[in-house]
Amino acid sequence: RETRPLLKKETGRGQAYRLIGVGLSQLSDEAWNVKALVDPSIEKRANAERASDQARSKFGDIAVVTGRTIRMQQDKVKTDKS
Repeated sequence: RETRPLLKKETGRGQAYRLIGVGLSQLSDEAWNVKALVDPSIEKRANAERASDQARSKFGDIAVVTGRTIRMQQDKVKTDKS
């Protein structure tokens, strides 16, 4: 949000740019999470991973699998039957 006016000021002259970088510095508020600035969904994915790990430790490794893993297993069964 803060960079838009600055970028508009620089790019409003009709000049084309191939790459524009923005830097962050002096982030002193501990509430800021630099990883969250780069990838806002990182905390959500980390929580999901922790929940999956807990389920696996309680119910075994096959308690939580991805849809891709299931499809690969089904394809293997089909191939083995042929």
